[in-house]
Amino acid sequence: MKTFLKILFLFILLVSCTNETTKINQNPINAIEGSWSLVSVSGGFAPTINLDPSWITYHFGQNLTVINNNPSMTAQSVGLETGSYAYSFNENSSTCGMANFYKVSISNFISDLCVKIEGNEMIIDTGIAADGLLYKFVRKGCGTPEPCNLLVHTAVDTALVPETAMVNQNITITVKFTVNDGCGRFGYIAENNSGNTKTLKIFARYVGCTCTLALMEVQTIYNFTPTTTGEQIIKIEQPDGTFLTHSINIL
Repeated sequence: MKTFLKILFLFILLVSCTNETTKINQNPINAIEGSWSLVSVSGGFAPTINLDPSWITYHFGQNLTVINNNPSMTAQSVGLETGSYAYSFNENSSTCGMANFYKVSISNFISDLCVKIEGNEMIIDTGIAADGLLYKFVRKGCGTPEPCNLLVHTAVDTALVPETAMVNQNITITVKFTVNDGCGRFGYIAENNSGNTKTLKIFARYVGCTCTLALMEVQTIYNFTPTTTGEQIIKIEQPDGTFLTHSINIL
């Protein structure tokens, strides 16, 4: 069961909505690309969970980007944690041996999964008797609110990080990145701490369906206060899995 809870994020589509804007890839190469909302989880012995469409977003571009905008909804109940995942999609429904079923693989989780597409909805059903779960997704722009509101893990161009700083004093890091069009702006910073290392992910937010087609530089400020002396490592994760790494000597 826990294994399958990590795969509910697989959703596919054959019909595009006229008001959907794909922010990262303006020319999608297959039917899975675009943004989707998880709207319900049902089955098993628990009551149906209905979700606000703005809470859980899955965006299929070059990678699968998962955004959970409601911290109370854990990955155990609604799928993957916020992050970026490699995936593959087989658009030939015959690979599953059933009409309207398609095969998807997600990195590090499960392969050869078949899911059903009906119009603008995608259904995943575990099919495990009474303990099975059914997940329903709707393509953003097909009756969901904020069809053109998307968070995307973005590449950082530069980060202005001081080489030295004082313990118990605020450190300011200026982060600069490029958005793909006029709807882009700063979204938020995801932070993970392990020992003396801070790993950051920068997310851009794209709001609006009619956007000027121009690259724009955006900057934001990240602040933190070190509480111990010694070396502090700042790692900024890029969408391709590489890192911009800086070291600060805390005196």
